[in-house]
Amino acid sequence: MDMTIGTWHISVERTPPTSAELATMYDHAARHWQQSLHRQGYDRAYRDLFRRLREQGMLHGLEQGGRVLDAGIGPGALSLALTETLPAPIQIDGVDISAGMLAEARQTLTRVGVPVQTHQQDIHRLPFADNSFDMVMGAHLLEHLEDPERGLAEMTRVLRPGAPLLVIVTRQGLFDALLQLKWRYSPILPQQLAAWMRASGLRNIRRYDLPAGFPLLQIHGVAYIGFK
Repeated sequence: MDMTIGTWHISVERTPPTSAELATMYDHAARHWQQSLHRQGYDRAYRDLFRRLREQGMLHGLEQGGRVLDAGIGPGALSLALTETLPAPIQIDGVDISAGMLAEARQTLTRVGVPVQTHQQDIHRLPFADNSFDMVMGAHLLEHLEDPERGLAEMTRVLRPGAPLLVIVTRQGLFDALLQLKWRYSPILPQQLAAWMRASGLRNIRRYDLPAGFPLLQIHGVAYIGFK
């Protein structure tokens, strides 16, 4: 941001945290993150989103089970909502740079009997073969990446042909601006995300405001799903 006040020219530039700094920030927040998501209604929002996706046939390939990658799994809220929506058990692989978040995710999912494997790894270099997963998803992840387009391409690479990729980002606004001050991330415009998804080879891309029926979060969340 640049501005001129009288004879002064002032320039302000965002300094993103390094991966190590970001991991430390999330390690410190991990213990209380799930409770914070619950207070803000995100767990209900995620369940509502997956219910709509299932009703519209977007999750058809998981009706009999499957293997799902949760990129930037955090404490496991998104994975938990998915498993609560589907009729058959699924295997979750969770990737995060925060060891604290991975520990919370293992505890959350294991407690309800969901098979989960966790990997402390940078999303830019996923430790999986091509076409490994029946679904790949990530919530509020791309905003924190040094190269979000490359991260999205990696998520697409490990997705099997015909399977869905789901990405949730924070919509720009006052709430987003406050979060940027704390977490020092770069916002992603919905139209930019949709363009990146098309460039990575995804098709039949659809947008969902997140969520229906919860006015606070309806302002802030945008979900996109596409198919490889």
